[in-house]
Amino acid sequence: MKDFDLIDIGKQMPYRVPEGFFKQFPDRMMERIRAERARRRRRWGFSLGATAVAALFAGVVFFGGMGRDTENPDTLSVSFADKMNAYISQLSDEELVEQFDYYAADVTLTLYEEE
Repeated sequence: MKDFDLIDIGKQMPYRVPEGFFKQFPDRMMERIRAERARRRRRWGFSLGATAVAALFAGVVFFGGMGRDTENPDTLSVSFADKMNAYISQLSDEELVEQFDYYAADVTLTLYEEE
C-alpha cells in the first residue's frame, strides 16, 4: 500500500467555481422561485376551475329537471311523495314484501329505529 502524505499535496483548492457564479446566484434563485410560484398559481387556478365545472355539471345533472313537469312545462311538478305513492301503487304484493324485507335488513336504516 502506498503511503499518503498530506503535506505533499499543498494548499491548492481541488474544486473550481465558474466565473461570476456567486454574483448570478441570487438572480437565478429568485427566477426559479418566481417560476415555481407561477406554476403553483396556475395549478391552483386549474383545480379551482375544474371544481367549479364539476359542481356545475353535477348541478345540471342532478337538479336540472327538478321542479319541472315534463308533460306540461307550464305547471309545477308533483311532489316527491306523490311520485313515490304512484311508484308503490304499481308494485305487486310480492315486490312490496321484497322491498320491505330489503329495507328491514338494512342496518343503516334500522339503527335508530324506535321501539
